[in-house]
Amino acid sequence: RLGAEYDWPAIEAALHENFARWGPRYYDWQCNPHHTAKEPQRTAVRHTGRYKCRGLSNARKPTGLWQMYMYYCYRLGIYPRQKPTVNWPEIRAQWRDTDRLCRELDFVTRHRFKSVDAVAEYRSQLEQQAKALREERKKCTRQLRHRNCHPSQINTLEARRAELTGTLKELRREDALAAAVIWRLEKTAVARSYMKEQRRTVLQRTAMNRQYETER
Repeated sequence: RLGAEYDWPAIEAALHENFARWGPRYYDWQCNPHHTAKEPQRTAVRHTGRYKCRGLSNARKPTGLWQMYMYYCYRLGIYPRQKPTVNWPEIRAQWRDTDRLCRELDFVTRHRFKSVDAVAEYRSQLEQQAKALREERKKCTRQLRHRNCHPSQINTLEARRAELTGTLKELRREDALAAAVIWRLEKTAVARSYMKEQRRTVLQRTAMNRQYETER
């Protein structure tokens, strides 16, 4: 009534699995009602100067074919000597690249660019704006350095210069994103052309093989 998981074949399979997992002594001590209630004796642990061994007092160093087998297992990385570690530098690099890609995607979506030429034109506009803002900031700096500058204008000029500096910082950030987008698009175009060339080469080889098989 409990389903297919509790029929006799499933129960027998679970019993065999537990027996294979825990061993005969522990399994009988836990599950066999005819077994004595005496707790199974634990193997004594012998402490040595280098390691702990359980019943391996007569253990010897492997020699011959087994030693060669273990040596090549360690050399091939099947049995690593140390615990596997996480390559955090590579993971952090992947995270940084993902964050950079998300910022570039947001930049393209926000400005609705449709081609590389549009991004290049936007960069030229940013350069013109940045040039005008730098000229204005230079004028503010000259006025602040001038001896005849009135004290009432100093706070205004300093605030304006700080504002221009913040605006230039934003423009530089936008220009860097635009340059990154152009670089990624060019890289993607090169990769696509390479893939097309490889696909064309594979198709040509396949056609040549078919022709050879037909003539043969």
